[in-house]
Amino acid sequence: MIRRPTAGDYSLQLNASWLPASGFVWTRVPGVESGDILVASTQMKVTNQNLPALFTLFVGQDPIGSKIGRSKVGTTNSTDWTRLEIVDTIALNPDDSVLVVLQGPAFEVCV
Repeated sequence: MIRRPTAGDYSLQLNASWLPASGFVWTRVPGVESGDILVASTQMKVTNQNLPALFTLFVGQDPIGSKIGRSKVGTTNSTDWTRLEIVDTIALNPDDSVLVVLQGPAFEVCV
């Protein structure tokens, strides 16, 4: 359940302070099997409309290192709360993981 983002109680702001200038947060999605249809959604906004934020559903191996796998991506460069949704039918190979990744140089996400 996502509360209204205007309440602000459940928002997370990430600002990168290193090069490359991009912050990210990710989590594994447990219990996913091949053939499952996943619907992932979030509400995001950026602090600078020239620096977009990404919302990614990643399926594959070594997601943080070499990113061997495939992704479906939603993006926003809006400074207003924007709902992003990704729908995907999952096809897993052995040792694959499913992750949700939020990334950008300066963004807020409603969780």
